[in-house]
Parts: sequence; structure tokens; C-alpha cells
Amino acid sequence: MEAITGAKGGSQKQHTPVEQPDSAQSMARCRMLLALGEGEFAGGLDATSIFLDGTPLGNADGTMNFENVSWEFRPGTQTQTPIPGFPAVENETTVGVSLTKATPWTRALSNTQIDAVLVRIGIPGLQQQENDGDIVGTTVKYHIDLAVDGGAFSTVMTRTVTEKLSSLYELTHRINLPKASTGWQIRVVRDTDDSTSQMLQNKTQVQAITEVIDARLRYPHTALLYVSFNAKSFNNIPKVSCKPKGRIIRIPSNYDPIARTYSGTWDGTFKWGWTNNPAWIWFDVLTEPRFGLGRRVTAQMLDKWELYRIAQRCDQKVPDGKGGDGTEPRFMFDVYIQSQADAWQVIKDIAAGFNGMTFWGNNMFNVVSDMPADTSKLQILTRASVVGKPVYSSGSEKTRFSSALINFSDPDNHYQDRTTAVMFPDLVKQFKFKQTQITAIGCTRESEAQRRGGWAVYSNSLDRIITLQTGLDGYVYVPGTVFAFADERLSGRVYGGRITGYNAGLKAVTTDRGTSAVAGDTLMIRTRGGTVESRVIQAVNGTQLVVATPFTAEPLPNAVFVIDAGQLRLQYFRVTNLRFDDEENTFTITGAEYNASKYDAVDNNARLDTPPISLIPTGLVNQPTNIVVASYDAVRQGQRVATLTASWDAPVDKNGKPQADVIAYRVQWKRGDNEWVNVPETGLRNIEVPGIFEGDYLVRVRAINSGGASSLWATSALTHLKGRAGEVPKPVGLKASEDVVFGINVTWGFPANTGDTLSTELQYSIAADGSNPMLLASVPYPQKLYQQMGLKAGQEFWYQARLVDRIGNQSGWTDWVRGQASIDVSDITDA
Repeated sequence: MEAITGAKGGSQKQHTPVEQPDSAQSMARCRMLLALGEGEFAGGLDATSIFLDGTPLGNADGTMNFENVSWEFRPGTQTQTPIPGFPAVENETTVGVSLTKATPWTRALSNTQIDAVLVRIGIPGLQQQENDGDIVGTTVKYHIDLAVDGGAFSTVMTRTVTEKLSSLYELTHRINLPKASTGWQIRVVRDTDDSTSQMLQNKTQVQAITEVIDARLRYPHTALLYVSFNAKSFNNIPKVSCKPKGRIIRIPSNYDPIARTYSGTWDGTFKWGWTNNPAWIWFDVLTEPRFGLGRRVTAQMLDKWELYRIAQRCDQKVPDGKGGDGTEPRFMFDVYIQSQADAWQVIKDIAAGFNGMTFWGNNMFNVVSDMPADTSKLQILTRASVVGKPVYSSGSEKTRFSSALINFSDPDNHYQDRTTAVMFPDLVKQFKFKQTQITAIGCTRESEAQRRGGWAVYSNSLDRIITLQTGLDGYVYVPGTVFAFADERLSGRVYGGRITGYNAGLKAVTTDRGTSAVAGDTLMIRTRGGTVESRVIQAVNGTQLVVATPFTAEPLPNAVFVIDAGQLRLQYFRVTNLRFDDEENTFTITGAEYNASKYDAVDNNARLDTPPISLIPTGLVNQPTNIVVASYDAVRQGQRVATLTASWDAPVDKNGKPQADVIAYRVQWKRGDNEWVNVPETGLRNIEVPGIFEGDYLVRVRAINSGGASSLWATSALTHLKGRAGEVPKPVGLKASEDVVFGINVTWGFPANTGDTLSTELQYSIAADGSNPMLLASVPYPQKLYQQMGLKAGQEFWYQARLVDRIGNQSGWTDWVRGQASIDVSDITDA
């Protein structure tokens, strides 16, 4: 056997890898100085209204959301102090470029006003894993070169970093710049070889570069916000935002901008204060010389009194759209203009905040708002003061809208744009569903955005335009003027002309033509006072109109007059364009349809009223629709009385809109096989017939237009209604005489419980079988005798009768009875 020899082997203890702790932490701070805007700001900033990436610095209870954060605010006054600890102007530009040994990073600087640059280097990680698994620190080296005016690069600093890092570590290097004519070039070069192994992490990158102007600046007239915070709180530079109260501007001396009230009468002077009333913001932009048009436009070139009226309307309270009794100002304007823009466009955008229009005229910068007309400035025109014919026009149905999407700035979402919608069912019926989209500049409330959308949609639907020419009467017109126009060729009635005389004692105006006026209509005349005065007509005597109260000033000779009638309204337009022909001495006026009910419809969701302006029939009258027949019971004088009710919808035109020229309805009803019973003509869309009997009822309705034309009958469904049992009783004791000379007496009686009888109807026939009967008379209740006279001797007729009650119910006919004119000669002669 072979012997095996050897020695006992040894063993090694297993090694546990160890990671060296990080030896450095990034402590970079971010300092930001923001120019908020042209001062002076009202301020109102605190930690709850300054945000980093949408998160407020602090909370209402005083707690902070960030550590080591500080901020300061300057309102932008002439004498404000500099921000302490911020002696330079810095403009940082994010780079975020990986730095490798093969590819240095270079940046050209052309702003020769800067004094230095700050280069921020980032090292995402700096560590090496050894063979035994230990993770330890390592070294990376880089340097920065500078070239002046296109010359050669020279190294200005070298940095070697020997650390153990597992997260981002940042280093900021300030490079002072020598004087230059054209600029500099900065180059960052990595000296350490790039890692080719996952066991070595030494990546470097250029995070940002900052241009620095060394100065201790206070920035007069510029509102400033300084914020400083620890860079480790963010991966990138956060977005800084804030919600201060903006510029302090000129406002009326009697105005409280917080309560939005005006005390007493304004004397035309101003004071300084903060407001977001769009009218006074518009005034500030026009008159401010530093950033607005104040070097070209003076306060004397603006109609501050009209602006005052507009501003008051902006501050009026309207429903806030949240239900209940809550209200809010009609218009507010919260806007942050951050870039240079065309001045005229900016002015128009601000004016849109109060539905306004701006124009230059009479060496004045004018503004008007689409608002209820000032009656003291109302003007009038008729065909008597128009050259040629007026031209009417309107938009295509393709451009009519029934809904709108409105973009506004939502303060609950850091003023990001949000969209709300409005829709009007009546307009959907007329134009179908057609939507427009608008941007409500300066709007931060959903309710106001909806009002702006409603105004846009209603204005779009009221797009009737008139263009006409007039003579020197046009001197009183400017864009925005509202005028009433009487056009007899459109209305079908004479409601305008010129006056030929005025008798102050009789309060009588003599016109140059006969008119369609009646007592109760309103007469409107331009007087010597320069205004249009309105008076109620008390009496009409041919061409003479007598008013109820005298005019404040005597009417001008040959002055134009118009009449606003109850059944027919004048056309109203607001001037949108005005052009003067100095050769013909005529004014060409273009006006858009003005409807005073639009404003309540926008603010309060009231019904948009479209009064009739013409009595000329438009053609075929369509049938009413949706006739509904029902009944209800009521107790009258201790007895139950059943009442028939019928209602219907107005006929509509091809656009689904109620026909404008329908003025009345003719209604009939019947029970069972009885005859149709007429109801008095009505302008309503419902009737009631009290005291009905039980039975099956039909109701039919036809529409009547202003020209007297009527539609076809529209008939309801057969409806069974509860009511009095039984029928109207027949007359009793019907008799016809035979002894009346040249005539026949017909008599009858009334049965019990017929006190509601309206009349007795009589028919007669020449045949005993009652063929071809003819209506003889309807005898009012309670008469019970009728004499048929003028007959020849011996004339023979047969008669029948029935009762009709007060609502039209009819009894059955009685049996026929015979009557004859007397044939007795002694009744005729004395023989």
C-alpha cells in the first residue's frame, strides 16, 4: 500500500464590505432678486403669498414649509433702500451639460457691462468600489480657462476634489472678468479621465452660469422681491411666484377702493390708491409717463366724467353665481403685463374688461362702454332726417353662436388658465348648438367669465346693423351714442317726422304729417336745451299732439320727433362708426342693434326681451303647437265649479324662434258633438272656461299676425274632463202664435237651475220636418218672447229653441212647433 503524506491546511476569515461615509455635503444657497413690476405697489405680501414651485413659504398659523428661507420686499418707491446682502445684479442661466475630458464646455459672454461670472459645477457622485467590496472616496480634477476679446485661453483656476460623495455636490466658482471690448469666452475643462467602469463614479457637469454686475442698487420705481433658500431643497431652480397687490394708481378723491363706494359728488380731483377697477387701470396706463402713454396723452385729453360713470358700473354688485343672495362687483381686472406690447392693443384689451371701446376724436381719447344708455344723451332720427334710404344688414347664421367657452385665470390653481362654459337654450333652438371661444383677459372669477361669455353671445345674436346718412344733425353723434330710429317703411306705421309748431299754453305739438299715435304713447323731441325730451301723449287731434306735461325747453323749429308706441317699439342702435363727408356736408353713421334688456339677461339671467318693431306681415303664419287641455275645481259661493284650462306654445319660424309678428290668438272649444264655441280673442297663450259639464273636450287655436292673417287651426287631443253632471236643460213650453197680424210671437219658459243662461237661440224652417233650418235670433236671458214681424198674412213657419249658458254650453233643441201669421180679415180691417 502506498503511503500518503501531507500537512494540515489553514483557513482565512471572510471580509465584510464597508462603505465610507460621505465626507462633504452641498450647502449652496439660491438667492433670487425679482423685479415684480413698475412701482409703487400696494404690497400685501407675507409668507403665505410667496410660492416656490407652487408651495407657499409659510402657512397662516405661522409655520414654515421650508428651512433657512428668507425674503424681503420693496414696493418700488423713489427712495426705497437696497436689499441687504444682495450687492450685485445676477442673471443665472441653467446649463445642465455633462463635462467630459474629451469635450470641454465653452460659453461666450457678449455683455461687456458684467463684472464677473459664477460657474456652478455639479458632481452627482464621487466614489470607488475596491476589489474587496469597500466603497471609498476618489478624486476628480478640472480647471477653468478665460479668453478676452477673442484671444488665447489662459487658466484662471484649478480645482481638485477629493471626497466620498453619494449624492449631488455643487461648487460655485466666481471668475472676475478683466475689461473687454467685445466680450469673453469661458471654458471648463475636465482633467481627470472619464470613468469606464461601474465601480468608479466621478461624473462632472456644468450646472449653471451666472452673469454678475457688482453694484448696490435700490432700483427706484421698481417693486422688488428677494428670496434666499437652501439649494438642497430642490433638484432645479424652483419657480418663484407671489400674489401682491399691484400698482398704486390715481383714483377719484371720493372713492373708497376697498368698499367700492363713491361718496357725494366728485369734484374731478384724484388721490393715490390701489384698485382693480378696470376703468381706473385704463386711465393709469394712458396717463403714466414712465411705461404708458403719459408722454403723449394728458389727463385733459380724456373724458374723466364718462370714465367715472363707467367705473361706477364696474363696481355695482351683481349675483355671484353661487346661489343665495351673494353678490360681487360686476367687473374686476387682475392682470400682470410681463412684456412689451403694442400700446393700442393693450388699451383695447383693458377696455374689454368693462365691455368698452376706445377711439380718437375731437382731439380727445374717448372710451365708451356697452352699458345701459344715458337717457340724457339719447338721440333720435327718422326718415325725414335721413339722406336716401337706410341700409340694414346682419351676420350669417353660420356666425351666430348659442354657447361660449371662456378662458380665465383661476386663482385656486395659481392663476393657470381654466375654461368655463355658458349656453342659452333659446339661442340653441334658434341657431342650433354653435360654440365660440374667448379669452377673458384680467378675469380671475368664474362668475365674471360667464358674464363676459354671456355678453359676447347675446351681442353676437343682436347683430343687426344700420348704415345711414344724415346732414348737420350728425354733429351731436360720436361712437357709443344710442339713437332711436323711426322708419315707417319697416314698421308699417307713421311714428316720426318733423314738427311745424308748438303751443306752450296748450302743450300742443303740431306735426308735418298725420301719425299713428294714440293717447298713452311717448313723444320724443329735441329741444332748444340740446337734449331729447320725452313726454306722454295726452290727446291726438289730427296732426296736433297734446302732451301731459310741458317741455323743459321749447322744441326747436322743424325739430325731428319720434313716437315710442305701446304696441310697436322704435328701433334703437348704438353708433359704432362715424364718417364726415366735407364735400356733401353729410355724416355716414353705422350703428349696431341696442337692446336694453341685454344687460339684465347677462347679469341676472333675465329673459332677453325682443319687442316688435314692425306690423308688416312677414308671410305665412305658422300654427301654435303643444296644446294642452286640463281642468281644475274651485269652490264658488259654496258650490264646486269645474274650469277648463288650455295652454299652447307660440308658433316658431324656420330658425326655431317665436314668430315676432304674432300678436293674438283665436280659440274655440267644444264638448262632444256640440258646436264649436268661440272664446274672446286673446294675446295670451292660455284660456280658462269655468263651469264646464263633464264630457270629452276639444280645443283648437289659430295664431293671428299684425296684418290680420291667421294660421291654420291647431287642435288638441280629445280630453275627458270632470264637471257638472248632465246637460244644459232645454227651454220649456215653446209656443208660436197664430193671431198676430203680419207676424208670429214665439214664447217659451226656463226650467229650474238655469240662472247661468246667457241666451236663447231660435231657429225656423218653412218645412214641418225642420229641413234647412235658419237662425232666427239669439235672445238675451231672461227674455222669453220674440216677435217675428213683417210677414204676409197666413205665413207659416216651424220653430225650435235651445239655451246657451254663459260659457257657451248648449242644450239640445226642442221639438218643432208651428206658428202662422193671422188670416182673420177682422184682425186686418175694421170690417
